[in-house]
Amino acid sequence: MRPGEQDQDYKAMADQDADLKVREDNPSHGIERTETIPAGGVNASGHTQELARKFSLLSLAGVGLVVGTVWPAVGGSILTAIFNGGPPGVLYEFMTVAAFYSTVAASVAELASAIPSSAGVYHWASVTPGRGGWGRAVGFFAGWWNYLAWVLGAATMASIFANTVVQMYAVNHPGFEAQSWHVFVAYILATWLACALVCLANDAMPHLNTFGIFAVLFGFFVTVIVVAVMPGRDGRPPHATSSFVWKEWSAALGYPDGFVFVAGMVNGAYSLGAVDPLTHLAEEIPNPERNIPIAIGLQFSIGFSTGLCYLIAIMYAINNYDALFESSYPIAEIYHQATGSAAG
Repeated sequence: MRPGEQDQDYKAMADQDADLKVREDNPSHGIERTETIPAGGVNASGHTQELARKFSLLSLAGVGLVVGTVWPAVGGSILTAIFNGGPPGVLYEFMTVAAFYSTVAASVAELASAIPSSAGVYHWASVTPGRGGWGRAVGFFAGWWNYLAWVLGAATMASIFANTVVQMYAVNHPGFEAQSWHVFVAYILATWLACALVCLANDAMPHLNTFGIFAVLFGFFVTVIVVAVMPGRDGRPPHATSSFVWKEWSAALGYPDGFVFVAGMVNGAYSLGAVDPLTHLAEEIPNPERNIPIAIGLQFSIGFSTGLCYLIAIMYAINNYDALFESSYPIAEIYHQATGSAAG
């Protein structure tokens, strides 16, 4: 086939997609409507629309919050940051990372608005180099890096959940000695449960993610209120001083403070770094060129604000900093110090 004829075929297929109607269930209004896929939109490349557009703006934002889960992630991985500067390091490193990642989120939102595609990163990497012949190579490596990031990200989130479950049990059972295989079993169960939900309950995913918004925010408010209110009451040790939280840099690692600060930023980067999951749902939501950037903005702003408030609350709840070095799971020790209870 000649190049000119191939271009005409792609144009004809795009024109056919312009007339394609996609039925959409709107659970919030109990009605069913159709949506026209415009030429130049998601399917301008000529492939057929395969997925029903079941997600709303609210459920899409829920995907970002549930996948990002900034405040649980930053708490579960605080072991990386707490030893890189102490409380001031945790807070300032998190805020610095947020400033950098805000530019990344804005760039991703712009790309998602201009080229809404479920392929996401590797599609943009293939298109943006222009006609110099670099598109395929750049897209190939971008796709594999993105794939590996998601595989490793899913593994670490399941690991954090498994560690949390095992440590909760250990704190409430003093005679129990946690082993690595306990965490591994909990990790496998969590991974397969998540896999089963995606494979067997795909139609319920928008509703589960909408519920996830309220679950994440409810857990945030309960946690912050508890760790902010309970210290200093009923004979418990008082809150940490503001100097300890904001000024007393502590990093006895033998490295320059600048290196320690950058290394500690890994915790915040891990928590805030998932700014592209929403882009992969471009073919499952109406008006993706508008709704995806809005959802990314909601994900990042809510994630940063809840993460920062959560970090401030738990830093003020610390009354025995040295005990964190002896704990295999520092966040559990912080909760214990805040509440004075193993069930805290």
